[in-house]
Amino acid sequence: MRTIRTLAFAALLCAASSLHLAHAADAGATAPTCLHDEPDIQREQARLLQRNGAAVQAYAPSVHTQGGRLFHAQQAQPIRIAFSVEDLTEAGAFCSSTSGTAPSYRSDGDRVTCNDPSYILNDTKRTILQQNILPAAVAELQRYFSVEPVVGNLRASGTTVCGTDFTVPLSHVTTGVPNADLVVYVASSPIPGDTVAFAGACQRDQNGRAVFGRMNFGTENIEWDAIGADARQSLIDTAVHEILHVMGITSTEFFRTGRSTTATKRGKTVRMVTTPSVRSFVRQWSGCSTLEGAEVEDEQTSGPEGSHWERKLFYDEMMTASGSASAISGLSLSFLQDMNVGYTVTVAAGETMYWGANDGCGPHDNKCDTAAGLRDKYFCFDDPSNRQNNCTFHRDSIGSCGVGTFASALPSYFQYYSASNVGGTSSFMDKCPVIVAYTNRKCSIE
Repeated sequence: MRTIRTLAFAALLCAASSLHLAHAADAGATAPTCLHDEPDIQREQARLLQRNGAAVQAYAPSVHTQGGRLFHAQQAQPIRIAFSVEDLTEAGAFCSSTSGTAPSYRSDGDRVTCNDPSYILNDTKRTILQQNILPAAVAELQRYFSVEPVVGNLRASGTTVCGTDFTVPLSHVTTGVPNADLVVYVASSPIPGDTVAFAGACQRDQNGRAVFGRMNFGTENIEWDAIGADARQSLIDTAVHEILHVMGITSTEFFRTGRSTTATKRGKTVRMVTTPSVRSFVRQWSGCSTLEGAEVEDEQTSGPEGSHWERKLFYDEMMTASGSASAISGLSLSFLQDMNVGYTVTVAAGETMYWGANDGCGPHDNKCDTAAGLRDKYFCFDDPSNRQNNCTFHRDSIGSCGVGTFASALPSYFQYYSASNVGGTSSFMDKCPVIVAYTNRKCSIE
Protein backbone atom coordinates (compact mmCIF):
# COMPACT_ATOMS: atom_id res chain seq x y z
CA MET A 1 0.00 0.00 0.00
CA ARG A 2 1.38 3.37 -0.95
CA THR A 3 2.12 6.20 1.47
CA ILE A 4 -0.39 9.03 1.27
CA ARG A 5 0.44 12.53 2.37
CA THR A 6 -0.80 13.37 5.85
CA LEU A 7 -0.98 16.56 7.89
CA ALA A 8 -0.75 14.67 11.17
CA PHE A 9 2.94 15.41 11.58
CA ALA A 10 4.49 15.56 15.04
CA ALA A 11 6.75 18.44 14.07
CA LEU A 12 7.81 19.89 10.78
CA LEU A 13 10.99 21.75 10.01
CA CYS A 14 10.00 23.98 7.14
CA ALA A 15 12.43 26.86 7.43
CA ALA A 16 14.39 28.09 4.44
CA SER A 17 18.16 27.90 4.40
CA SER A 18 20.68 29.96 2.49
CA LEU A 19 21.35 27.27 -0.14
CA HIS A 20 20.13 27.72 -3.68
CA LEU A 21 16.57 26.44 -4.08
CA ALA A 22 15.43 25.19 -7.48
CA HIS A 23 11.83 26.18 -8.12
CA ALA A 24 9.54 23.59 -9.66
CA ALA A 25 7.21 26.08 -11.29
CA ASP A 26 8.86 29.36 -12.15
CA ALA A 27 7.32 31.22 -15.05
CA GLY A 28 6.70 28.80 -17.87
CA ALA A 29 7.30 25.61 -15.86
CA THR A 30 4.43 23.31 -15.00
CA ALA A 31 3.68 20.04 -13.28
CA PRO A 32 2.96 17.07 -15.54
CA THR A 33 -0.45 17.37 -17.13
CA CYS A 34 -2.93 14.99 -18.74
CA LEU A 35 -3.64 15.00 -22.49
CA HIS A 36 -7.04 13.32 -22.24
CA ASP A 37 -8.91 16.48 -23.25
CA GLU A 38 -6.80 17.27 -26.31
CA PRO A 39 -9.14 17.41 -29.34
CA ASP A 40 -7.40 14.66 -31.32
CA ILE A 41 -7.48 12.22 -28.40
CA GLN A 42 -11.13 13.02 -27.66
CA ARG A 43 -12.05 12.57 -31.33
CA GLU A 44 -10.20 9.27 -31.51
CA GLN A 45 -11.92 7.87 -28.42
CA ALA A 46 -15.35 8.98 -29.66
CA ARG A 47 -14.66 7.49 -33.10
CA LEU A 48 -13.53 4.15 -31.72
CA LEU A 49 -16.41 3.77 -29.27
CA GLN A 50 -18.98 4.72 -31.90
CA ARG A 51 -17.48 2.39 -34.51
CA ASN A 52 -17.01 -0.56 -32.18
CA GLY A 53 -20.39 -0.24 -30.51
CA ALA A 54 -21.28 -2.42 -27.54
CA ALA A 55 -19.85 -5.93 -27.74
CA VAL A 56 -21.77 -8.60 -25.86
CA GLN A 57 -19.59 -10.36 -23.31
CA ALA A 58 -20.52 -13.51 -21.42
CA TYR A 59 -21.02 -13.32 -17.67
CA ALA A 60 -22.08 -15.96 -15.19
CA PRO A 61 -25.24 -17.82 -16.30
CA SER A 62 -26.96 -16.88 -13.06
CA VAL A 63 -26.71 -13.21 -13.97
CA HIS A 64 -29.83 -11.76 -15.54
CA THR A 65 -31.64 -8.45 -15.53
CA GLN A 66 -35.22 -7.64 -14.68
CA GLY A 67 -36.46 -4.10 -14.88
CA GLY A 68 -32.90 -2.91 -15.29
CA ARG A 69 -31.74 -4.55 -12.06
CA LEU A 70 -29.23 -7.33 -11.65
CA PHE A 71 -30.54 -10.47 -9.92
CA HIS A 72 -28.82 -13.61 -8.64
CA ALA A 73 -25.46 -12.31 -9.74
CA GLN A 74 -22.27 -14.19 -9.15
CA GLN A 75 -20.31 -12.48 -6.39
CA ALA A 76 -18.18 -9.65 -7.73
CA GLN A 77 -14.42 -10.19 -7.73
CA PRO A 78 -11.54 -7.69 -7.89
CA ILE A 79 -11.31 -6.44 -11.45
CA ARG A 80 -8.80 -8.38 -13.58
CA ILE A 81 -6.83 -5.95 -15.74
CA ALA A 82 -4.61 -7.45 -18.42
CA PHE A 83 -2.05 -5.59 -20.50
CA SER A 84 -1.27 -6.43 -24.11
CA VAL A 85 2.29 -5.30 -24.80
CA GLU A 86 3.05 -6.23 -28.41
CA ASP A 87 3.82 -2.59 -29.17
CA LEU A 88 6.65 -2.66 -26.62
CA THR A 89 8.54 -5.22 -28.74
CA GLU A 90 7.16 -4.98 -32.28
CA ALA A 91 9.67 -3.43 -34.70
CA GLY A 92 8.61 0.06 -35.72
CA ALA A 93 6.18 0.47 -32.83
CA PHE A 94 8.60 2.50 -30.70
CA CYS A 95 11.84 4.48 -30.96
CA SER A 96 14.83 2.13 -31.19
CA SER A 97 17.34 4.83 -32.22
CA THR A 98 17.57 8.60 -32.50
CA SER A 99 16.82 8.47 -36.21
CA GLY A 100 13.47 7.89 -37.82
CA THR A 101 9.97 8.16 -36.37
CA ALA A 102 7.47 6.12 -34.38
CA PRO A 103 3.68 6.19 -33.99
CA SER A 104 2.48 8.90 -31.61
CA TYR A 105 -0.62 6.80 -30.74
CA ARG A 106 -2.68 9.99 -30.43
CA SER A 107 -4.58 9.36 -33.66
CA ASP A 108 -4.13 6.90 -36.50
CA GLY A 109 -1.10 7.62 -38.66
CA ASP A 110 0.33 10.45 -36.56
CA ARG A 111 4.12 10.16 -36.07
CA VAL A 112 6.67 11.48 -33.59
CA THR A 113 10.36 12.07 -34.29
CA CYS A 114 12.86 9.89 -32.39
CA ASN A 115 15.47 12.65 -32.02
CA ASP A 116 16.42 12.37 -28.36
CA PRO A 117 18.24 9.55 -26.50
CA SER A 118 15.56 9.57 -23.79
CA TYR A 119 13.01 8.58 -26.45
CA ILE A 120 14.62 5.16 -26.99
CA LEU A 121 12.68 2.26 -25.48
CA ASN A 122 15.40 -0.10 -24.25
CA ASP A 123 15.11 -3.33 -22.28
CA THR A 124 15.50 -1.52 -18.96
CA LYS A 125 12.60 0.85 -19.59
CA ARG A 126 10.49 -1.96 -21.02
CA THR A 127 11.03 -4.02 -17.86
CA ILE A 128 10.27 -1.08 -15.57
CA LEU A 129 6.96 -0.46 -17.29
CA GLN A 130 5.91 -4.10 -17.42
CA GLN A 131 7.18 -5.31 -14.06
CA ASN A 132 7.15 -2.25 -11.79
CA ILE A 133 4.66 0.37 -12.91
CA LEU A 134 1.72 -1.51 -14.43
CA PRO A 135 1.38 -4.33 -11.85
CA ALA A 136 1.51 -1.81 -9.00
CA ALA A 137 -1.22 0.24 -10.66
CA VAL A 138 -3.47 -2.82 -10.95
CA ALA A 139 -2.90 -3.71 -7.30
CA GLU A 140 -4.07 -0.24 -6.27
CA LEU A 141 -7.18 -0.33 -8.42
CA GLN A 142 -8.16 -3.77 -7.16
CA ARG A 143 -8.47 -2.28 -3.67
CA TYR A 144 -11.47 -0.30 -4.87
CA PHE A 145 -13.07 -2.03 -7.87
CA SER A 146 -14.74 -5.38 -8.33
CA VAL A 147 -16.87 -6.63 -11.23
CA GLU A 148 -18.92 -9.65 -12.18
CA PRO A 149 -16.19 -11.83 -13.74
CA VAL A 150 -16.28 -12.38 -17.47
CA VAL A 151 -17.02 -16.02 -18.24
CA GLY A 152 -14.58 -17.50 -20.72
CA ASN A 153 -12.45 -15.18 -22.82
CA LEU A 154 -12.86 -11.47 -23.43
CA ARG A 155 -13.16 -10.88 -27.19
CA ALA A 156 -12.24 -7.74 -29.10
CA SER A 157 -14.52 -6.64 -31.93
CA GLY A 158 -11.64 -6.47 -34.42
CA THR A 159 -7.90 -6.00 -34.84
CA THR A 160 -8.40 -2.24 -35.17
CA VAL A 161 -10.52 -2.00 -32.02
CA CYS A 162 -8.08 0.62 -30.69
CA GLY A 163 -7.22 2.15 -34.06
CA THR A 164 -4.64 1.15 -36.64
CA ASP A 165 -1.52 2.04 -34.63
CA PHE A 166 -2.10 -0.20 -31.61
CA THR A 167 -1.34 -3.86 -32.29
CA VAL A 168 -4.23 -6.19 -31.49
CA PRO A 169 -3.37 -9.87 -32.04
CA LEU A 170 -5.87 -11.72 -34.22
CA SER A 171 -6.29 -14.23 -31.39
CA HIS A 172 -7.89 -11.48 -29.27
CA VAL A 173 -10.70 -11.42 -31.82
CA THR A 174 -11.04 -15.11 -32.62
CA THR A 175 -10.18 -16.75 -29.30
CA GLY A 176 -10.24 -13.84 -26.87
CA VAL A 177 -8.17 -12.95 -23.83
CA PRO A 178 -8.47 -15.33 -20.85
CA ASN A 179 -8.76 -14.28 -17.21
CA ALA A 180 -9.49 -10.62 -17.96
CA ASP A 181 -12.29 -8.15 -17.29
CA LEU A 182 -10.43 -5.25 -18.93
CA VAL A 183 -7.64 -5.40 -21.52
CA VAL A 184 -5.41 -2.37 -22.07
CA TYR A 185 -3.12 -2.20 -25.12
CA VAL A 186 0.11 -0.53 -24.01
CA ALA A 187 2.61 1.40 -26.11
CA SER A 188 5.59 3.56 -25.19
CA SER A 189 6.33 6.33 -27.62
CA PRO A 190 7.67 9.82 -26.85
CA ILE A 191 5.23 12.51 -25.71
CA PRO A 192 7.07 15.82 -26.15
CA GLY A 193 6.01 18.40 -23.57
CA ASP A 194 4.93 17.98 -19.97
CA THR A 195 2.63 14.96 -20.37
CA VAL A 196 3.69 11.59 -18.95
CA ALA A 197 1.03 9.33 -20.50
CA PHE A 198 -2.43 9.27 -22.05
CA ALA A 199 -5.14 6.64 -22.44
CA GLY A 200 -8.73 6.02 -23.47
CA ALA A 201 -11.44 3.40 -23.84
CA CYS A 202 -11.87 1.51 -27.13
CA GLN A 203 -14.77 -0.89 -26.61
CA ARG A 204 -17.55 -1.34 -24.06
CA ASP A 205 -19.68 -4.33 -23.16
CA GLN A 206 -23.46 -4.51 -23.31
CA ASN A 207 -23.71 -2.77 -19.93
CA GLY A 208 -21.53 0.18 -20.93
CA ARG A 209 -18.42 -0.90 -19.02
CA ALA A 210 -15.09 -0.45 -20.78
CA VAL A 211 -13.58 -3.83 -21.65
CA PHE A 212 -10.80 -2.74 -24.03
CA GLY A 213 -8.63 0.36 -23.78
CA ARG A 214 -5.34 1.83 -24.91
CA MET A 215 -2.45 3.63 -23.21
CA ASN A 216 0.74 5.33 -24.36
CA PHE A 217 3.31 5.82 -21.59
CA GLY A 218 5.91 8.40 -22.63
CA THR A 219 9.26 6.64 -23.05
CA GLU A 220 11.24 9.63 -21.79
CA ASN A 221 9.44 9.47 -18.44
CA ILE A 222 10.26 5.86 -17.57
CA GLU A 223 12.88 5.61 -14.82
CA TRP A 224 13.23 3.65 -11.59
CA ASP A 225 16.57 3.00 -9.88
CA ALA A 226 17.85 6.56 -10.39
CA ILE A 227 14.82 8.23 -8.81
CA GLY A 228 13.41 8.31 -5.29
CA ALA A 229 10.36 6.63 -3.81
CA ASP A 230 8.12 9.66 -4.39
CA ALA A 231 9.01 9.81 -8.07
CA ARG A 232 8.42 6.07 -8.46
CA GLN A 233 5.02 6.42 -6.84
CA SER A 234 4.25 9.28 -9.19
CA LEU A 235 4.80 6.97 -12.18
CA ILE A 236 2.47 4.38 -10.65
CA ASP A 237 -0.08 7.12 -9.94
CA THR A 238 0.14 8.16 -13.59
CA ALA A 239 -0.76 4.64 -14.71
CA VAL A 240 -3.66 4.55 -12.23
CA HIS A 241 -4.87 7.94 -13.49
CA GLU A 242 -4.85 6.78 -17.10
CA ILE A 243 -6.61 3.49 -16.37
CA LEU A 244 -9.31 5.44 -14.51
CA HIS A 245 -9.85 7.42 -17.72
CA VAL A 246 -10.30 4.10 -19.54
CA MET A 247 -12.77 2.97 -16.88
CA GLY A 248 -14.95 6.06 -17.18
CA ILE A 249 -13.55 9.32 -15.80
CA THR A 250 -14.14 11.20 -19.06
CA SER A 251 -16.13 14.16 -20.32
CA THR A 252 -18.27 11.73 -22.33
CA GLU A 253 -19.42 10.03 -19.13
CA PHE A 254 -19.55 13.20 -17.01
CA PHE A 255 -21.93 14.92 -19.39
CA ARG A 256 -24.33 12.14 -20.28
CA THR A 257 -27.96 13.22 -19.90
CA GLY A 258 -28.93 13.58 -16.26
CA ARG A 259 -25.42 13.52 -14.84
CA SER A 260 -24.48 17.21 -14.87
CA THR A 261 -25.70 20.78 -14.72
CA THR A 262 -24.36 24.29 -15.21
CA ALA A 263 -24.07 26.94 -12.52
CA THR A 264 -22.57 30.38 -12.02
CA LYS A 265 -19.65 30.25 -9.61
CA ARG A 266 -17.02 32.90 -8.89
CA GLY A 267 -18.13 35.03 -11.83
CA LYS A 268 -18.14 32.33 -14.49
CA THR A 269 -20.31 29.50 -15.75
CA VAL A 270 -19.12 26.05 -14.70
CA ARG A 271 -20.19 22.47 -15.35
CA MET A 272 -20.89 20.26 -12.34
CA VAL A 273 -21.34 16.50 -12.05
CA THR A 274 -24.52 15.98 -10.03
CA THR A 275 -24.98 12.22 -9.78
CA PRO A 276 -26.39 11.14 -6.39
CA SER A 277 -23.26 9.63 -4.86
CA VAL A 278 -21.06 12.48 -6.11
CA ARG A 279 -23.40 15.12 -4.67
CA SER A 280 -23.60 13.28 -1.37
CA PHE A 281 -19.83 12.91 -1.17
CA VAL A 282 -18.94 16.54 -1.91
CA ARG A 283 -21.54 17.84 0.52
CA GLN A 284 -20.28 15.67 3.34
CA TRP A 285 -16.60 16.23 2.51
CA SER A 286 -16.87 20.00 2.19
CA GLY A 287 -19.48 20.64 4.85
CA CYS A 288 -21.56 22.58 2.30
CA SER A 289 -25.09 21.16 2.40
CA THR A 290 -26.28 23.17 -0.62
CA LEU A 291 -23.49 22.20 -3.02
CA GLU A 292 -25.05 21.06 -6.30
CA GLY A 293 -22.25 18.67 -7.22
CA ALA A 294 -18.57 18.55 -8.16
CA GLU A 295 -17.09 21.06 -10.60
CA VAL A 296 -15.28 19.82 -13.68
CA GLU A 297 -12.02 21.39 -14.87
CA ASP A 298 -12.56 24.17 -17.41
CA GLU A 299 -9.13 25.81 -17.60
CA GLN A 300 -7.97 23.87 -20.65
CA THR A 301 -5.47 25.26 -23.13
CA SER A 302 -7.38 23.44 -25.85
CA GLY A 303 -10.06 20.84 -26.18
CA PRO A 304 -13.60 20.49 -24.86
CA GLU A 305 -14.79 20.76 -21.30
CA GLY A 306 -12.75 18.54 -19.15
CA SER A 307 -12.42 14.95 -18.13
CA HIS A 308 -10.96 16.01 -14.78
CA TRP A 309 -12.14 17.49 -11.51
CA GLU A 310 -11.59 21.21 -10.88
CA ARG A 311 -8.09 21.40 -9.44
CA LYS A 312 -8.63 24.63 -7.49
CA LEU A 313 -11.32 22.88 -5.43
CA PHE A 314 -10.12 19.26 -5.41
CA TYR A 315 -6.37 19.83 -5.37
CA ASP A 316 -5.51 16.46 -3.79
CA GLU A 317 -7.63 14.30 -6.10
CA MET A 318 -5.96 11.78 -8.38
CA MET A 319 -8.22 12.79 -11.29
CA THR A 320 -7.34 16.46 -11.58
CA ALA A 321 -5.52 17.49 -14.75
CA SER A 322 -2.12 17.98 -13.12
CA GLY A 323 0.32 15.37 -11.89
CA SER A 324 0.79 16.81 -8.40
CA ALA A 325 -2.23 15.09 -6.83
CA SER A 326 -2.31 11.55 -5.48
CA ALA A 327 -5.53 10.73 -3.58
CA ILE A 328 -7.92 8.19 -5.07
CA SER A 329 -10.76 9.81 -3.17
CA GLY A 330 -14.43 9.12 -2.71
CA LEU A 331 -15.13 11.71 -5.40
CA SER A 332 -13.87 9.63 -8.34
CA LEU A 333 -15.03 6.42 -6.71
CA SER A 334 -18.54 7.83 -6.26
CA PHE A 335 -18.79 8.78 -9.91
CA LEU A 336 -17.66 5.38 -11.17
CA GLN A 337 -20.22 3.79 -8.85
CA ASP A 338 -22.96 6.07 -10.19
CA MET A 339 -22.19 5.06 -13.79
CA ASN A 340 -24.12 1.83 -13.07
CA VAL A 341 -22.18 -0.18 -15.63
CA GLY A 342 -21.12 -3.06 -13.39
CA TYR A 343 -18.49 -1.71 -11.02
CA THR A 344 -18.77 -2.65 -7.37
CA VAL A 345 -16.89 0.20 -5.72
CA THR A 346 -15.53 0.39 -2.18
CA VAL A 347 -16.13 4.11 -1.81
CA ALA A 348 -15.42 4.05 1.92
CA ALA A 349 -11.82 3.03 1.22
CA GLY A 350 -11.17 6.27 -0.67
CA GLU A 351 -8.15 8.29 0.36
CA THR A 352 -8.46 11.64 2.12
CA MET A 353 -8.51 14.98 0.34
CA TYR A 354 -7.21 17.49 2.88
CA TRP A 355 -7.41 20.52 0.61
CA GLY A 356 -10.98 21.81 0.87
CA ALA A 357 -12.18 19.38 3.54
CA ASN A 358 -14.73 20.85 5.97
CA ASP A 359 -14.30 24.35 4.51
CA GLY A 360 -17.97 24.88 3.79
CA CYS A 361 -19.40 26.61 0.74
CA GLY A 362 -16.95 29.53 0.72
CA PRO A 363 -14.26 28.20 -1.67
CA HIS A 364 -16.92 26.99 -4.12
CA ASP A 365 -18.84 30.26 -4.23
CA ASN A 366 -16.12 32.89 -3.78
CA LYS A 367 -12.91 33.89 -5.55
CA CYS A 368 -9.64 32.88 -3.95
CA ASP A 369 -8.61 36.44 -3.05
CA THR A 370 -11.49 36.81 -0.57
CA ALA A 371 -11.73 35.79 3.06
CA ALA A 372 -14.71 33.58 2.22
CA GLY A 373 -12.58 31.97 -0.47
CA LEU A 374 -10.02 31.11 2.24
CA ARG A 375 -7.38 33.44 0.87
CA ASP A 376 -5.01 32.96 3.79
CA LYS A 377 -5.40 29.18 4.17
CA TYR A 378 -4.50 28.01 0.68
CA PHE A 379 -3.19 30.90 -1.38
CA CYS A 380 -0.41 33.48 -1.49
CA PHE A 381 -0.53 36.92 -3.02
CA ASP A 382 3.11 37.98 -3.10
CA ASP A 383 4.37 40.57 -5.53
CA PRO A 384 5.93 38.74 -8.51
CA SER A 385 9.21 40.56 -7.87
CA ASN A 386 9.28 39.72 -4.15
CA ARG A 387 8.20 36.12 -3.62
CA GLN A 388 8.71 34.84 -0.10
CA ASN A 389 9.74 31.33 0.97
CA ASN A 390 7.03 29.41 2.77
CA CYS A 391 5.67 25.93 3.41
CA THR A 392 3.40 24.22 0.93
CA PHE A 393 -0.12 23.53 2.12
CA HIS A 394 0.69 19.90 2.95
CA ARG A 395 3.75 21.00 4.96
CA ASP A 396 5.95 18.50 3.15
CA SER A 397 8.05 20.94 1.13
CA ILE A 398 9.32 24.48 1.10
CA GLY A 399 8.72 26.75 -1.83
CA SER A 400 7.71 30.22 -2.91
CA CYS A 401 4.59 31.87 -4.25
CA GLY A 402 3.84 30.75 -7.80
CA VAL A 403 2.89 34.12 -9.23
CA GLY A 404 3.98 35.79 -12.45
CA THR A 405 3.23 38.37 -15.10
CA PHE A 406 1.40 37.27 -18.25
CA ALA A 407 1.66 38.77 -21.72
CA SER A 408 -1.94 39.99 -21.72
CA ALA A 409 -4.78 40.68 -19.32
CA LEU A 410 -6.39 37.68 -17.66
CA PRO A 411 -10.17 37.16 -17.78
CA SER A 412 -11.91 39.22 -15.09
CA TYR A 413 -12.83 36.13 -13.11
CA PHE A 414 -9.11 35.21 -12.91
CA GLN A 415 -7.94 38.66 -11.78
CA TYR A 416 -6.80 39.03 -8.16
CA TYR A 417 -4.17 41.79 -8.44
CA SER A 418 -4.43 45.47 -9.34
CA ALA A 419 -2.52 44.63 -12.52
CA SER A 420 -4.82 42.65 -14.78
CA ASN A 421 -1.99 40.53 -16.21
CA VAL A 422 -0.63 39.23 -12.88
CA GLY A 423 -1.74 35.87 -11.51
CA GLY A 424 -0.82 32.39 -10.39
CA THR A 425 1.40 30.25 -12.60
CA SER A 426 0.33 26.80 -11.37
CA SER A 427 -1.63 24.80 -13.92
CA PHE A 428 -5.43 24.54 -13.63
CA MET A 429 -5.72 26.69 -10.48
CA ASP A 430 -7.89 29.45 -12.02
CA LYS A 431 -4.75 31.61 -11.82
CA CYS A 432 -4.93 31.50 -8.01
CA PRO A 433 -1.35 31.69 -6.70
CA VAL A 434 -0.18 28.90 -4.39
CA ILE A 435 3.12 27.99 -2.77
CA VAL A 436 5.03 25.87 -5.28
CA ALA A 437 7.64 23.48 -3.91
CA TYR A 438 11.31 23.73 -4.74
CA THR A 439 12.62 20.58 -6.37
CA ASN A 440 15.63 20.20 -4.06
CA ARG A 441 14.23 21.06 -0.66
CA LYS A 442 12.00 18.92 1.53
CA CYS A 443 10.69 19.39 5.04
CA SER A 444 11.73 16.90 7.71
CA ILE A 445 9.74 15.23 10.46
CA GLU A 446 10.95 15.10 14.07
